[in-house]
Amino acid sequence: MKLLLDTVFEIQRFTWTEEKKQAAADVLFQYSKFAMACIGNQVRPCDMRLHLMKEISGLPTSLKRVSSQAAASPDSMGESSSSGTARLDKKADKADK
Repeated sequence: MKLLLDTVFEIQRFTWTEEKKQAAADVLFQYSKFAMACIGNQVRPCDMRLHLMKEISGLPTSLKRVSSQAAASPDSMGESSSSGTARLDKKADKADK
């Protein structure tokens, strides 16, 4: 009888673990669709993060598109201006070679 109960509990634990894995996979899939939609609509990464934080905490939120001029700026893509400058310096170095 004990072996039967142990087997039943093991099956329940396995099923629960598999359900948790499936739920995590579903969340990841939905998030990836959300991220791709944001990228396609030129939403800044910092706005995506803020939107997700608000959504998790239950606050109202909305996402706005980035203007085409602001989209070219390193700051609008969630990078610091120094990393944008460093990237430009690397491009200039490659062009000189």
